[in-house]
Amino acid sequence: MNKVFVLVLADIETKEALGRVVNAMQTAKEFKDAGDEVRLVFDGAGTRWIGELGSSGHKYHGLFASLKDRAGACSYCAAAFGVKSAVEPGGDSPRRIRRASQSQARRFRGVPGD
Repeated sequence: MNKVFVLVLADIETKEALGRVVNAMQTAKEFKDAGDEVRLVFDGAGTRWIGELGSSGHKYHGLFASLKDRAGACSYCAAAFGVKSAVEPGGDSPRRIRRASQSQARRFRGVPGD
């Protein structure tokens, strides 16, 4: 079994960004369907996708909903981009993920909490 981490950083501003998030979700779904351990994480500006994809009228809502059990989002980033309510647990929202621990954060400059 593979362990896979798919990271979405793309903002919601362009069609190119839509292509990136759809590719990320399709990749995660293929790993999920194959029985692999996969996580789809929305980070940075990518957290803005959660509100967009969570809308039942969005073209890719079904794909997003099928990955809800494997999805997470950075709560710090969601707050920074004004979408914290979209990533709160419950409903169609993915789980929030914790920020890096202090020991992890010390390895990188500019990480929140450093």
